[in-house]
Amino acid sequence: MKYWQLRDEMKHWQLRDEMKHWQLRNEMKHRQLRDEMKHRQLRDEMKHWQLRDKMKHWQMRDEMKHRQLRDVMKHWQLSDEMKHWQLRDVMKHRQLRDEMKHRQLRDEMKHWQMRDEMKHRQLRDVMKHWQLSDEMKHWQLRDVMKHRQLRDEMKHRQLRDEMKHWQLRDKMKHWQMRDKMKHWQMRDEMKHWQLRNEMKHRQLRDEMKHRQLHDEMKAWQMRDVF
Repeated sequence: MKYWQLRDEMKHWQLRDEMKHWQLRNEMKHRQLRDEMKHRQLRDEMKHWQLRDKMKHWQMRDEMKHRQLRDVMKHWQLSDEMKHWQLRDVMKHRQLRDEMKHRQLRDEMKHWQMRDEMKHRQLRDVMKHWQLSDEMKHWQLRDVMKHRQLRDEMKHRQLRDEMKHWQLRDKMKHWQMRDKMKHWQMRDEMKHWQLRNEMKHRQLRDEMKHRQLHDEMKAWQMRDVF
């Protein structure tokens, strides 16, 4: 029974190892799908940042146009209220301000472009890291499978040695039982001879008592006669 139980346990271990193998393969597929989802999410975020940057650019452009229009309106108002020299100074000041805004916008655009390039490099490095991680997982799975194969071989050798041990133990128990049976047979024979001797001893003792009683009765009879 123990042999069948161990064989069933070995089948159970083999099934458990296969289940773990499928589970690891599903986890690798799940990681691959997760990595693709992250890649798409990062791509969508980059598109979102591009669109946001364009929206900011259009907003700043509209603000600049609005300021230009406002400045023109103020210029018309000042042309009626202020002198020509004051208006000229104001126009120069606004021109310098617009140039500064333009430089600031150009620097921000360069900053966004550099940020997008850094994001792209970071994404490329992350993808390489995931690829190396998957390769390491594959090597680890291969080593685990080799370890399980060696473990199963050791279990098989242990089972074979235990079967030999059980066979030897059964033989020793058989020999021990045979010796006990011989011992019991000799003990029963000794008890039989002892009981037969006791019966003979009791029979002799009873005969001696019977003769003694017979002699005493004869003596009483003789005494009564005399």
